[in-house]
Amino acid sequence: MGKRKNKSVFGQLQNKTSDISSVEKYFKLFQSNDTAISDDIYHDLNIEAFFHYSNRCISPAGEMMLYYRLRHLSKDADVDLSEKVISDISQSIECREKVEATLTKLSRNLSHSVSDLLHASGSLSKWHSYIKYLPILYLIIIISLLIAGQIPVLIVVLAMIMLLNSMIHYWNKMYVDIHIRPLIQLSKLKSAAVELCNIDKYHDTSDIKDSINAVAKLENKMYIFGMNKYLESDIALLFNSVLELIKVVFLIEPIATNIIANKDIEFQCHSKKLIEYVGQWDVSYSIASLRKWLDDNELTYAQPVFIASDKHQIKADELYNPLIPDCIANDIDITSTTIITGSNMSGKSTFLRTIGLNIISAYAMSTCFAQHMQLPDIKLYTVLSVSDNILESKSYYLSEVERVKAAIDGCVNNIFHGINIVLIDEIFKGTNTAERISIANAVIKYFMNLNNTICIVSTHDIELAHSFRNSLSIFHFDENLKSDTINFDYKLKPGLEYTRNAISLLKHFDYPEDIITSAEENVNRLQDSFRIEL
Repeated sequence: MGKRKNKSVFGQLQNKTSDISSVEKYFKLFQSNDTAISDDIYHDLNIEAFFHYSNRCISPAGEMMLYYRLRHLSKDADVDLSEKVISDISQSIECREKVEATLTKLSRNLSHSVSDLLHASGSLSKWHSYIKYLPILYLIIIISLLIAGQIPVLIVVLAMIMLLNSMIHYWNKMYVDIHIRPLIQLSKLKSAAVELCNIDKYHDTSDIKDSINAVAKLENKMYIFGMNKYLESDIALLFNSVLELIKVVFLIEPIATNIIANKDIEFQCHSKKLIEYVGQWDVSYSIASLRKWLDDNELTYAQPVFIASDKHQIKADELYNPLIPDCIANDIDITSTTIITGSNMSGKSTFLRTIGLNIISAYAMSTCFAQHMQLPDIKLYTVLSVSDNILESKSYYLSEVERVKAAIDGCVNNIFHGINIVLIDEIFKGTNTAERISIANAVIKYFMNLNNTICIVSTHDIELAHSFRNSLSIFHFDENLKSDTINFDYKLKPGLEYTRNAISLLKHFDYPEDIITSAEENVNRLQDSFRIEL
């Protein structure tokens, strides 16, 4: 009877939630300052939720590489080659099953976080460099006592040597956990890389094979540390006891620990190469699996088309946010700074997040949630989920000021061949109306005059949008008001016209008629006072 095959998870949702604190370690170690997504953008666009949504990786290495890609606006060096790998996994059952088997085996065997392979979490004791001389010293003492005929003294000395060696042997165990156990995982990662190289028809694997050979040479030294786990029978346990005694007598583990730990930097380099190689295969599998799931659920996706950087245009057909069930799709064609107006809950904030999240997905997975999307090279800035900070005695408005200033500085100082995209939701809503409109007007004008910059701003201040009616593209979201309901269609429409709904919401919740009447009178009076030419 043959081995039972694992049920394929291809094209299915993940039935687990990955531990972000482990997944993000690779990103924290190797993030690029030039292309990394800031923590603010990460939270603004809810990239953690998007990671869980899109993650179909099987191995820890794959999850770390997918997360790393979602935290960088950086395209594949060879998109066409990556698409060939994804296509082969999608269309060839034989290829897919081999990749699944390799990654599943690796996932089961990695008992330590693979990120531990990338850096030593401690250094050896200064005494480790001297331990290798102890067996020579012992031998000199033993020979001297034998020549002198001091047998009783020799017995005492041998007992002291065994006691000292035992102390050194078990003292060294904590260094084995730090420096050696992760390298045992490296051996398993190497085995996965070997299997993937055997089916790899696309990449130049010579560099990977060099790392595979280097790790193979290391395995004999590591084997002595991992032998216990393979010994289970009574005879084997007896053999293990004898082996442990031999290791104590000759200080094998402390000496081997010193030899291996001194090559930490070399092995970290090989570890990084193998993690990236295996991880990229897993990411390709994940993307193929995600696209299959989208197809099966009749959800639209497309590969992004990256256009020349001198074309300042983001264009998409039927663009939607995958994190929102039954999300209403919209077409966009943005070539310059744009204002989005609309009433409360009409869809402005979601629309900005939809643009930002699709930009991230285009770069990270060459997948957009639209029928078609084209965009140039982009540097992204967002001011979407601003909050006050009580611990730092920082108000909402101050936090907002700092975030907008960071975006301005980034656009002004960034030497970048593409375009800067700045997404700002409800600009400067943390201050009073008159100053909010005045400051927002000035900031938008500043972004308008910056080269290679498109700022997309949402506001429910119709007066602010009105001040740019002759100079900017303006769109709006609105709703249908009926006697007792407010219906939103979440469709982007050109122009300024939209219905205010704040007072209508009061009616919907049965506020006293006196409040409704007074509010309507006040808004008509105040509307004129704020209709100023800026």
